Amino acid sequence: MAPKRKGQVVCDDEQPGFGFRVYASGKRSYLIQYRAKGRSRRCTIGLQGVWTPETAHREAKTLPGQIARGEDPAAEREEERRAVTVGELCEQ
Repeated sequence: MAPKRKGQVVCDDEQPGFGFRVYASGKRSYLIQYRAKGRSRRCTIGLQGVWTPETAHREAKTLPGQIARGEDPAAEREEERRAVTVGELCEQ
């Protein structure tokens, strides 16, 4: 599949919200799209090659349960990226 200029998302017919993104560079990653607090969110599961389709699909089946309990995996990952690193702590 040739990606579009900005990339493309291909959804799975069997599991709603599960699919993969093809970037313009050709890189592919598995993702799940869901709604949390009225917002449509996408959470990357992992890169194709590192994750097999079966393991990514299994992971995508566990995420709706977390979302139903009020968790937001995309927001949690965003928060982790903004957290203070060990290097920053050492500088302080």
